[in-house]
Amino acid sequence: PVTIRTNGSPLSERVVTYDSQRFGTLGALSRQINQHRINTGLWYERNEAQQSRLFFPVYQTGPLWSPYEIPDNSTAFQTDFAYRFSTDTLQFHLQDTWPIHDQLTAMAGFKSLYSGTTGEATIDSSTGKTRPHGYLAARGPFLPQFGLKWQLNSQEELFFDATQTKRTYQQAIFGKSLSPWAVSNQAAFNWAQDNIRPETAWTYEAGYRFRGMLEDSTLRSYQGVISLYHVDYKYRDWE
Repeated sequence: PVTIRTNGSPLSERVVTYDSQRFGTLGALSRQINQHRINTGLWYERNEAQQSRLFFPVYQTGPLWSPYEIPDNSTAFQTDFAYRFSTDTLQFHLQDTWPIHDQLTAMAGFKSLYSGTTGEATIDSSTGKTRPHGYLAARGPFLPQFGLKWQLNSQEELFFDATQTKRTYQQAIFGKSLSPWAVSNQAAFNWAQDNIRPETAWTYEAGYRFRGMLEDSTLRSYQGVISLYHVDYKYRDWE
């Protein structure tokens, strides 16, 4: 954009700024019941994120902005837009680890997920239109996981794992991603509220883990994994 200022030049620097403040709590509890090791826990997080596009003057005299310097927002002569996302995330998990015998261990459990986001524009001067705003939540009350581990010896093991996961919605403004808030108008967002579903996936993995020590060598130890995995996705094509 060309903006002429009395103490500047017909040039300006456009800067997209991001700010995120997070707080929350987490905790876990484990207990041994006979051969079963039960672990449960809860995680809560509040995330306040802001995205904005600002314009700063480029002066005819004086130093230019450094790409490593963060400009003082109070010196911006124009704010194209400012957008705020407020997200609450709550996750609970429960897991049982059961050593069937000395070499074979089974693990089973699940997690419950809730993540709700409200997105809204605080400043919008670029298009003359109201940017999409509203609330969306990703919910997964029962996301199971199952695994097996076969200990071949103290340095080698075979493993298998099957897990269901759910993805929360991306948070971004118009044209920046496949976020539901990145659509061009409110009607499109309202349609998304009623029709889209958060992406889910089943992941299956099996493999071999190993580690060892070396003598009389600069490489004292090594470890690695060889695995195969397969993922089945669902609800990836809402756009």
